[in-house]
Amino acid sequence: MLKKIKIISLILLFIITIFSINTLNETAIAQTSDGLIRLVALGDSTPAGDGVKPSENYIRVYAEYVENDLDVEVDIINWAISEDRSLARWVQAVTTDEIFRMDLKNADIITIWIGWYDIMPYIYKTDRVYKKELNMTTEKMGDSLHILFSEITRLADPKETLILVSETGIPPGIVKAWKENNTFQELKEYAYEDWRDYLVKAAEENKIKVVPTYKTYNGPEGNSILPDVYMQSDGIHLSAKGHKLMADIHRNMGYNPLK
Repeated sequence: MLKKIKIISLILLFIITIFSINTLNETAIAQTSDGLIRLVALGDSTPAGDGVKPSENYIRVYAEYVENDLDVEVDIINWAISEDRSLARWVQAVTTDEIFRMDLKNADIITIWIGWYDIMPYIYKTDRVYKKELNMTTEKMGDSLHILFSEITRLADPKETLILVSETGIPPGIVKAWKENNTFQELKEYAYEDWRDYLVKAAEENKIKVVPTYKTYNGPEGNSILPDVYMQSDGIHLSAKGHKLMADIHRNMGYNPLK
């Protein structure tokens, strides 16, 4: 009789243990997945937030929009850096840095703002337009963009992850310099619009959404200048109002496939 009671007790203990484990697993899944959005940002000094408070960075403002619009909590992982990093170096990072790769793989939203560092050596040269060199540079940028976007979407499926890439745009300080040197039309094409075309093509091929920040910076024809209130005194970096403007444009893209 005692032996039978012990057997029954062991069976009951086993059932209770299994039930408890399942309950704990369900609770853990709920705690890690319910209402948490991981936003991974990569890019240059703009998403890094140079010259503005951390709370004013468009990445943070956009994250707050996501939280309010979707009633979720957003965890920001910002890989943007202010130092010179070419597209080729971003390709290297996305293919070799395991922490970066894991962040991208686990992301729900990815925002990208890159490009200007590759052509910086040419934009303030005043003697002539280096058309041949710029064409070679933008062609290499196109190759790097395709590899970069392909690898990002291999890690993060666009059917499940909201991936946004900005066209950036030509900052007022650069527009003014080009116009003063009478090189604006040529450099607008060879130093910016050529690599923008590569960016848009690579994004479309990889199902990445393009944020129309070029039109915001430079108008429908690409000839305008963003008002001073949106820029810092250097004419290159966005002010707090400029960051909010870019966050607004990102918000306007909607939240599919998240919602």
